[in-house]
Amino acid sequence: MTTTGRNRASGGSDTAQTKVFGTRSVALDPAKRVAAVVLPRGTDQGVMHVFDVALTDRPVTQAGQDG
Repeated sequence: MTTTGRNRASGGSDTAQTKVFGTRSVALDPAKRVAAVVLPRGTDQGVMHVFDVALTDRPVTQAGQDG
């Protein structure tokens, strides 16, 4: 997905073309509790920005999609 515009740290915005990427859902063991999300120490190309990490109690119905 491509979107136009982004918020800037200064409080303004710009019209940069940005790419939105996602990952597929992964079923977790319901008997365990998520204690932490560990992100990579760096990237191989550019700067990584993480805007959301989410958990749900909805079942995962097929690879890459929530039920």
